[in-house]
Amino acid sequence: AAELQRLRAAVDKPFADAYRMTTRNYQPQPTGMGARSVTDEYPEERGMKFWVPTTKIRLFRRKEGVRFEGAVHELVERSVEKLGMNVADLTVPVLHFGDVSKRRDPDRYLEVARRKVAERPDDPKAYFELGTVLNKLRKFEESVEVLTKGLELIEAGHTAPYAQPELFYAARGNALQGLGRYEKAIVDFRRALGLKPNAHEFWNNIGVCYESLGQYDKAAEYYERAHKLAPSLPLPKANLERVRKKIAADVRLSVCMIVKDGEKTLERAIRSVLPFADEVVVVDTGSSDRSVEIARALGAKVGHFRWRNDFAAARNASLQMATGTWIMWLDADDVVPSTEWPKLQELKFQEPDKAFMFILRNEGVAGEKCWQLRMFPNRPGVEFVYPVHEQVTPSLQKLGIPVTTVNVEIVHTGYSSDEVVRAKKEKYLRYLLEYLETNPDDQLARYHVAFTYHTTGRQRQAVGEFRKIVEDPGFEANNPRVHANALLYLGRAYLELGQVEEAISALQRARDKGFERGLVTVSLAQAYNLLKQPEKALEALEDFPFDRIEISPMPVDTDAMRYSAYYQKGLALERLGRIEEALDAYAQAQRATDRYDLARRRMAILRGRLRA
Repeated sequence: AAELQRLRAAVDKPFADAYRMTTRNYQPQPTGMGARSVTDEYPEERGMKFWVPTTKIRLFRRKEGVRFEGAVHELVERSVEKLGMNVADLTVPVLHFGDVSKRRDPDRYLEVARRKVAERPDDPKAYFELGTVLNKLRKFEESVEVLTKGLELIEAGHTAPYAQPELFYAARGNALQGLGRYEKAIVDFRRALGLKPNAHEFWNNIGVCYESLGQYDKAAEYYERAHKLAPSLPLPKANLERVRKKIAADVRLSVCMIVKDGEKTLERAIRSVLPFADEVVVVDTGSSDRSVEIARALGAKVGHFRWRNDFAAARNASLQMATGTWIMWLDADDVVPSTEWPKLQELKFQEPDKAFMFILRNEGVAGEKCWQLRMFPNRPGVEFVYPVHEQVTPSLQKLGIPVTTVNVEIVHTGYSSDEVVRAKKEKYLRYLLEYLETNPDDQLARYHVAFTYHTTGRQRQAVGEFRKIVEDPGFEANNPRVHANALLYLGRAYLELGQVEEAISALQRARDKGFERGLVTVSLAQAYNLLKQPEKALEALEDFPFDRIEISPMPVDTDAMRYSAYYQKGLALERLGRIEEALDAYAQAQRATDRYDLARRRMAILRGRLRA
């Protein structure tokens, strides 16, 4: 009632021509600038948790020339100023529930924010609004560029209502933090602090950056200051408690690597783990370059192992040197992106009673992704097996240690050219064949031999080895996924040999197993198209996950697979005379990836026919 009386008085007995009023934007989390806890001051806000203040002119005289400007976050401030109207603050809040009562479409706001920048290229606030939307959409690179442009406009003397430089620095800091550029983000947050020293958000964000860098003492210092500035907010308090637990915890993570002549990539690999690793173990297998020198200079514990064509044996030598609670293994040409550091720091403070599979992304000519087991407890009995494609899974199973997937990405840079990939496959095949001679009943090793034959174009040898696997009922019972993959790639090998009926038989069996759904359905569609059975090809593709291809333990180039699915769909539709639909499918294929031009060529042919 008191607020309504003040509002009525401002209208009946005005002391200004226009009034700035503060909006309480209610939010489920205290993530906005100036976030505050709800105290149930008003009955309407009961059930809300936090609110973020924004101030703008809300009440003004009806006067010719007063108008809203801006495609989004529209304001009357510029027109009020041009008309020389007197503006005052009115201490009556506006309660806004839009962020909690409905889902906002950020893509819609992005389109409008871009239009506002295009219409007002000298308005720094327009750039801030666009940068904020880009941050919400995780388009951090573009956000950094946009916010930098806005700051340049401010420095050049351009003004806009509520265009506060500290907010630009903070928003750009958020974008840099999202990109994993923590040191640069700290610089921006400190610039923001220089302009607004008591903003708890800036202190908290610097703490987050230091925690991401593994500098827990500094993180605690900044979290503590944020908590003192905003004692009622749960986030700074929770961050402070978490980092204090990390400081006190007796937990260590050892990163174990093996290397031979890896001087070109080793330093980058080691530096990429230093913010979360407590120990780096590097076992050299006979380098003649500076690998050992580089490892020692970066503080790694260095060991030596005489190479005997056995990756598992070399990796086990690195495990024996590790003293951490956890072990994570890495190749000398792997990199852990800085965006993944906070995730790994959280994982190592979990109970060491499980193992983790991470996403391995191959960078280079082979653009596949797959799940790969990379982190596990350091326990007696955990060891690698197999001379190539070495694994710890069998030993973990014996110890009863469960395995779970975690959204942490590791980048492998070793497949830099087709020649490098081919040379590695030939070397690995040689090691595997040596192993298989003395272990002829090891069907998992045989699977890797068969798969290498398939990927190097030796399809008849691949068929022979895959058939030995799929005809082994004992192997199917103990390794259902690998058995299903053997059926899949047996079908793929038959396709390469032109034995389409045999391919369909193997692929149908693979489909019934329920694994690798994407590649199975694409392969079946390809087979039916080869047999000129477009209806069956389209029926097979009904099972294809066009919207979201799941990552699996098998390395798969998801863009290439999506391309192939749309291409096979286009072929089937074209054969059925549904030309417009075929053109659309081919266009979808080219949107999936531009590395291939089969679909583009079919489109050109079809359009030529339509014109004729």
